[in-house]
This record gives sequence, C-alpha cells and structure tokens, in this order.
Amino acid sequence: MPKVRMETYYETLCVSRTAKQEEIISQYEDLKGFWVSLLPKVPFEAETKLIELTRAFQVLNNPDNRKHYDESLDFDFVLLDGKTKDPEMEEAYSVYRATHGKTYIEILTEFSRFKEELGDTLWMLKTSTLYLLGILFVYTILTLSLSFLETWTRNYETFYQNTNRYLVPAFLVLGSAGFLLFRNFFLIPKAKQRKELRKKLN
Repeated sequence: MPKVRMETYYETLCVSRTAKQEEIISQYEDLKGFWVSLLPKVPFEAETKLIELTRAFQVLNNPDNRKHYDESLDFDFVLLDGKTKDPEMEEAYSVYRATHGKTYIEILTEFSRFKEELGDTLWMLKTSTLYLLGILFVYTILTLSLSFLETWTRNYETFYQNTNRYLVPAFLVLGSAGFLLFRNFFLIPKAKQRKELRKKLN
C-alpha cells in the first residue's frame, strides 16, 4: 500500500518556504475568504479547511514557530547506526508531531533518550548472552571431560548415576547463582555508570 505524504503548512497556504510574512498573511486572508464563502454550500469541507488554514497560519505567522517548523521539515530519522534513513520512522515522526503538537526539539530530545535507553538494553542483552555462552562452553567442556573419564571408569553405571544426580544439578544451580551475581554486581552498576557518563557529556 503506497504511503501518503502529509501536506505541509506551506502547501496548505499555497506558498513557498521562502515566502515573506506579508505574502503568508495575504494568502491566508484570500483563502480564508474563499472558504468562508463556501460555508453555506459545503459546511463540513469548508470548516475543515478553515481549521487547517488557521493552524498553518498560526505556525507560519510566528517567526519562532516557523523556525522550529522548518527544522522539523528538514529532520530525517536514521537507524541506530546513524547512517541509514528509515522511511517508516519518518512517517511515524510526522504523525506524532501532528497529533501531539510538540516542537522539533522536544521530539528530537525524546527520540534521543529512547535511543540511549535502547542502547543500554541492547548492551545488557549482549553482555548477558556472552555470559550465558561462556557458561554453556564450560558445561560442554565438563561434559566432554566426563565422557572421557567414563572410558577409564570400571563401574560405569554408578559413575553415570552420580553424575546425573549431583554434578549436573549442582552446575545448573551454580550457573544460575553466578548469573544473579553477575547481573546485580556488574550489569546494573555498569548500566548506571553509562547513564551518568552520558549526563556528564551532555
């Protein structure tokens, strides 16, 4: 399904982005008069258009609001690598800006905070995965070592039963306890340090 681009305030008032203030005011008055004259014939369409014209004029007629709006038009969303444009994020940004009435700076601040928090989450996930892979590697080495020892053990059944009964559960318990310690004494403090470092840099 093709995506529909939202009309800009400049397009609503039928002016260019380089239009001067006098041109914006004049065009707004002309369009407003035209749609007011159509109110008796097509009230719903005329009222909707008048609301759109008024909203666009209130932004473009104020220099500060117009500056922020121009910045928002030039804003391109990128992926976390900072390189690739993401059209879906751009569309979501346009919808969010239109529905929440926030400025470019406010939305950019929220998005930057989201990227930082997502980066922390991905870092914790990656570090936890590396820890679990390490545990799995140790478990694999232990299993191979036990398999090798089995060939040197005469009482194979007794050895196998004791291994399944004591060693494997003990390893799982120690691995789980180790992960809790790793999480509480390394992951969480490290994540807090990352946040504090960002605050200092900002």
